[in-house]
Amino acid sequence: MNVKGMRDFYGEELDKRRYISDMAKVVFESYGYSELDTPAVESEEILSRKAGEEIKGQLFRIEGDLALRFDLTVPLARYVANTSLPKPFKRYAIGKVWRREEPQKGRFREFLQADADIAGSSSMRCEAELIACACETLGYLGFGKLAVKVNDRGILNRLAEKFGIREAEKGKFYRALDKIGKAYGNAAEAVRAAGISNPELEEFYKRIEGGGNEKIIEAACELLGNETTNNIEKIIEFSKPYGTEKNIVVDLSLVRGLDYYTGPIFEIQSEEYKLSIAGGGRYDGLIGIYGKVNEPAVGISLGIERIADLIKAPKKKVKRAMVIGIGDVYAEAVAAARKLRANAICETDLMERNLSKQLQYANSRGFDFAIIIGEAEKKKGTVKIKDLKTGNEKEILMAKIADEF
Repeated sequence: MNVKGMRDFYGEELDKRRYISDMAKVVFESYGYSELDTPAVESEEILSRKAGEEIKGQLFRIEGDLALRFDLTVPLARYVANTSLPKPFKRYAIGKVWRREEPQKGRFREFLQADADIAGSSSMRCEAELIACACETLGYLGFGKLAVKVNDRGILNRLAEKFGIREAEKGKFYRALDKIGKAYGNAAEAVRAAGISNPELEEFYKRIEGGGNEKIIEAACELLGNETTNNIEKIIEFSKPYGTEKNIVVDLSLVRGLDYYTGPIFEIQSEEYKLSIAGGGRYDGLIGIYGKVNEPAVGISLGIERIADLIKAPKKKVKRAMVIGIGDVYAEAVAAARKLRANAICETDLMERNLSKQLQYANSRGFDFAIIIGEAEKKKGTVKIKDLKTGNEKEILMAKIADEF
């Protein structure tokens, strides 16, 4: 029996996760990101420095003061803070993370992420590139229309200050906004549910509800000052050469849960499934808490588990064959399999079964062909190739078997 919130993967489910990881790797590397592999175990003190109370409570603590990483960003920040690197430093990482939260549909305690991050640049060109990189990856994985929701933690902080939300209430305010679409229908409802009585704040969110990007930006600038949305406007502008500006949806209720975000935050949703499949943001204050010099940084993470639940496993182009030996032909079966493995996935029988049971096994494993060798074929130097999809058979010389695949 599995540990609560943990899963085993085999066959198609494992293939899907490898396919997603491989696709992310190809796209990330095409943009110039280099892979960084960090330990699964970190000092609890390192993980807790900027985690927030919710994440601290979700740490999987192990021996002594050690814990399993809860994301791939904190280990990156630790690495950058203690390593001399050319800037910008562009890295990607694909690996498992762990959070000791209550498992529910679509949420597990162990899950796989694919992250891309840029350290050393405060330019919004970084956000535009990361959004484009993620959208390109998701496009290759078969996702159609994508909505890139964008907000700025600076705007959320200004709203809280403007409407007199005390520091002690900010957490409740942000958590309530984060539950829009899950527990609450809109931002005004979320504000009331958080126990914050502020008609002006409710009215502001009602005013921008359902509005386009220009209307929302205009309303925010009118309320908070013209420079309020500078970062968001730059992201939209820098996204134009990538063609992703049309995907951007300004959403002033977007929060993102992690406390280390300091600037723009974003979340990518599949329009077809109405689910978030990637997200990230800027964390300009994180690297500095692990070293003497601070560095601006921003990153994005693809939710591999969520994506795997939504896509089908790709069809394997490599043919799969089972070499079936009948009688004293073990050496010939192994020889045939060795020839085939240059061009195909191939197995031989390891249980000394009869023809019927070997064919049954081959079909249950989804093989394309059965290569049958009996005493008669051994004498003639031939093999029979049976198409397991159509049932058609043909006999060829053993020496030419590799040419068939």
